[in-house]
Amino acid sequence: MARGCLPWKRKSRSLWSVVSGPLSIDDYGQLTTDHQTSTSGIQPMTRNERLRRRSSASRPRRFSWRGLLRYRLRTLLLLVTASAIGFAWWSYIVKQRVRPQQVAVAELRRTGGAIIKYDFQTRFNDRPPGWPAWLVDSLGLDYFGNVIYVALAVDPDITDSQITHIGDLTQLQDLEMWRTGISDASLDKIAKLPRLSRLGLGETPITDLGLRHLEQSRSLKVLDLSRTKITDHGLESLGKMKDLGAVILDETHVTERGVADLQHALPNCVIYPVTLRDSAGKEIVLRPK
Repeated sequence: MARGCLPWKRKSRSLWSVVSGPLSIDDYGQLTTDHQTSTSGIQPMTRNERLRRRSSASRPRRFSWRGLLRYRLRTLLLLVTASAIGFAWWSYIVKQRVRPQQVAVAELRRTGGAIIKYDFQTRFNDRPPGWPAWLVDSLGLDYFGNVIYVALAVDPDITDSQITHIGDLTQLQDLEMWRTGISDASLDKIAKLPRLSRLGLGETPITDLGLRHLEQSRSLKVLDLSRTKITDHGLESLGKMKDLGAVILDETHVTERGVADLQHALPNCVIYPVTLRDSAGKEIVLRPK
């Protein structure tokens, strides 16, 4: 035992030197003693190894074409998938709506003088908003909107054979065919238009038989039958159209009794004043209440 050194102090100093031996950094970057590394089975790193690891950690990462290529391939795959979905949607729209509408519009224009309006057209703008003019001119208006209004020219020579594709205008809301040669044969297609709310058949050769086709319409609100050959038998078909809001029967072959029965069947329908002629040729104006 050394002089001046108590036994318990020597024991404490030797134990501390064992536990707190030289410090080192393990493979996981943690600060440990040589005693801990030796007991854990990991050899302490030398000074050169520590410097080498430190320099490799601070060294900038090398550019890898393989990683960049992997990233670009993934992006390319996503772009191709999105493009395929967009193309499929566009093809469906073109096939289901654009092509049939283009054929129907071209057919109506060949009749001469037909007025056609799209849903994007207003009093101040006839072109679809937000699209460049060169794109609209190259594709056509049918790619950017739906036809909602058609008025045929006043021409008795326009017949059923010239509006065979009228049923393809599925968004049509207003159809005016005043003083044309359209007959009962076209009313079956017209009645199936799902959004048609106004139909003008004034001074056309339609009959009571054609009005039977209109019974299947669930969207028609206003019907103009003035100066046609409609009789009281045709009014019976109109009485079944519960959604009809207004009807014009001026200068037809209906009677006062037929008009009264129609008003009873459709109490909410407005029947405009009807001009009739009695047996002596005198005009009689009916004003249903």
